Amino acid sequence: DSADGADWWQLLQVFGFYNLYTYQDPPQMELTRSLSSYLPSVRLRSLYYGSYDGQFGNLQFMRWIPWYAVLHNYNGLFWFVANGKTTYPGSENALAGPDFRTSLSFETSMKEIRDIRSGVVQLLSRAIRDHDGIAIFHDPTAVHAATAYSHPLHLVASYQAFQDILEDLGYQYNYVVSPQVEAGILTKEGYRVLVLPYTLALSEKSAAAIVAFVRSGGLLIANVKPAEYDYYLRPVPNGSLLSEILGTPGEVVPVKAGRTLILADSVRDYSHKRYEKRGAEVRQLLQHLLSAHAIPPPVRFAVEGRNEPAHPGVEVVTTAGLYARVVEVEDGKGGVTVDLMGVDAFLPGSQIDVKPIRDYDQFVGKIMELKVVKINQEFKNV
Repeated sequence: DSADGADWWQLLQVFGFYNLYTYQDPPQMELTRSLSSYLPSVRLRSLYYGSYDGQFGNLQFMRWIPWYAVLHNYNGLFWFVANGKTTYPGSENALAGPDFRTSLSFETSMKEIRDIRSGVVQLLSRAIRDHDGIAIFHDPTAVHAATAYSHPLHLVASYQAFQDILEDLGYQYNYVVSPQVEAGILTKEGYRVLVLPYTLALSEKSAAAIVAFVRSGGLLIANVKPAEYDYYLRPVPNGSLLSEILGTPGEVVPVKAGRTLILADSVRDYSHKRYEKRGAEVRQLLQHLLSAHAIPPPVRFAVEGRNEPAHPGVEVVTTAGLYARVVEVEDGKGGVTVDLMGVDAFLPGSQIDVKPIRDYDQFVGKIMELKVVKINQEFKNV
């Protein structure tokens, strides 16, 4: 459960396999996605789905979930059936009938899985997902503090809100946990923003690492006053372990090369208001903050015929660390075809050089480091 205080960092040190419920997020799916990339011993990363209410019969979901899984570093899916529990919701939502005829929901999902297995999975399984310099903090101490002094669902709603805001703005992010922060991951891996969702408590060591991050140029964003309690959930005498770098809610505080902000409201309701005026106002505020900290969205989707970003709910996923060999020139298309580990992909000339390219033959046989910015499922191209 999102609010049970489990220490995923420690668990994934010993687990070789884990399987998550899709309906208990956030933050497990994004949290474990972020952490497992540092733990190669976790060989199988999968999600339960299938017979649940709201999933079975929802063909859009059945098409979406395999792609969500592979783009979020999962390499397996488990179809759940309420095994023989006829009174359990979803028990009638079968994978197959008594004559082994598979259900439309299962077949819809399998079609997408077959498409992924045909080549895209080989491409993405070796890719490194970008994080755009943004980290979301998670620590069981904050879960325990929310449980003791407020309600853990306030923390879960805060995780959901920040995930949705960042995704709606076109940003990617990673979760980081206290052992990583204390070991200096924020500076070592180029993070420029740290988000503290409903982080009522911190350890002194984590607090010191966060102060150092801000002083060296980082931006700290919180939706409530953070670190009012210590590792043992005792009230901090001066009000917060981070009091030296915090101001009042709504006040942007310069701290040497960095800045901090406690939002004037908690934004916990964003996920319910994202399509309304309030949602647009919250996005505008966060966009201004991030842009002022030199973090423009790397990819923008536009709605045709409208002078504004795509509607909320569109998530951008880009990757780095892919090397490809140029195999041929695409005559008349203004680009080249590259071989991405067995997958043919099109590389436009405009992405090779800012100046017009007159001779594409010069690139044939060369190896380039690339990012995948678009996978068109309908036309089967990358």
